[in-house]
Order: sequence, then C-alpha cells, then structure tokens
Amino acid sequence: MTPVILTRSRWILLAGAAATAVLTGVLREPRFGAGVAAAGAWAYASLRTLEGLLGAAVVPEGRPRRGRAVVLWATVKIGVYAVAIWALIVQPLPVASLLVGVTWLPLSLVVAGLLPAPRQDSDAITRG
Repeated sequence: MTPVILTRSRWILLAGAAATAVLTGVLREPRFGAGVAAAGAWAYASLRTLEGLLGAAVVPEGRPRRGRAVVLWATVKIGVYAVAIWALIVQPLPVASLLVGVTWLPLSLVVAGLLPAPRQDSDAITRG
C-alpha cells in the first residue's frame, strides 16, 4: 500500500461517507444520516491512526524505531476502538447507520487501489 493509495482512500472515505450521510439524512431520517456521518468520521480516524501506528512501527532497516510514537499511536488506536464499542453498547444512533458509515472504510481502500497510478512524467505507463 502506497501513500498515494492511502491519501486517495482518505478522500474517497470522507466524500463517500458525507454524501451517504446527506442522502440518508434526507431520504430516511436526519438521525440515520448523523449515524452514517459519525461512523464515517470514526472510519477516517481509524484509518489515520493505523497509518500513524504503522509509520512509527515499521521503519527502514538501519533507522531507529520511535518507541514513544508507537506507544502513543497504539494508545490512540485503542481509544478509537473504545469509541466504537461504546457506540455499539450505548446506541446513541441507529446501529444500521453506523454499519453503513463504516462500510466506506474497506470500500474506499478497494476503490483507491483500483484507480490508475498517478503519472510521474509524460512517459510514465499507467496500470491497466
């Protein structure tokens, strides 16, 4: 997974979750749309913390691992999961709306991975 794919994935996730939240909020009910938006924000936070954790833990050979950064990112990642568990137990929003919103996480990764690679120069060959 490259940084370009992760960046694309974040944008696809945000755009898709926001569009779905607005659409479901209008067509179904505002509370459902709020649940989709909240789950989309959670999915974004989950993806971002995973990126940070992997960036701190997986370093090129010969470079020192930043132990404090690994602990910090792992703590934040656990916090992100604690929020999800809390939301499922307390159910402040419809559970189905949370499922719809979080579905954008794997979907965005797949779509970002399938998009053609960015061209580096005029002679670059794109993936087909």
